[in-house]
Amino acid sequence: MSTAVQEVAAATDARDTVPSSAPRRPLALAVGGLVAVLVLFGSVLTLALHWGASGTPSAPATGVGASVAGFSIRSVDGAEAVTSPWTHHHAAVVLFFSSWCVPCHAELHRFAGPLGAGDIGGVRFVGIDGDPSARIARTFVSHTTLRIPVGVDPALLISSRLAPQETPAAVFVSARGRVVAVQYGALSDLQLSAGLSLLRHR
Repeated sequence: MSTAVQEVAAATDARDTVPSSAPRRPLALAVGGLVAVLVLFGSVLTLALHWGASGTPSAPATGVGASVAGFSIRSVDGAEAVTSPWTHHHAAVVLFFSSWCVPCHAELHRFAGPLGAGDIGGVRFVGIDGDPSARIARTFVSHTTLRIPVGVDPALLISSRLAPQETPAAVFVSARGRVVAVQYGALSDLQLSAGLSLLRHR
């Protein structure tokens, strides 16, 4: 067989082998595409969980024993700013609530009288209202007859840091700024008493 004939035969044999590997390329592309979609979906899901429904980054729940920074926010009545009591070395109970929270209405009505102006045995009480505007917060607080200092937190900057899980919530903070207890849901008299006891022994 001549050299030219051998080259043509070799080229023909090479072409004959191409179709056997051809199906593998679309399969590889399909698998790669599926992996890319799954990675993208996972990234979007993680981002959604991180940012939460409010559009602001969600923070992990404040744990017992954690040290928390102080805060200073506008009061619902527009008077002096509401500051964290532990900034001035006072133990505190921070109550988180909003007008759209059904259990909050009953809870604040129930505690409005006993809490008075917000000082029980040296423990200071402050409220953080998460309503979207000061007007809504002011109306809600006035209907509850609550007299403790209440700050407005429309962007949930304080709420997402100290009590991000749900409303109502109560965070008990020692005079040194350390969390001794966190209660989510309507606060019972027993939970309040236990939290105050912890604060007085710290």
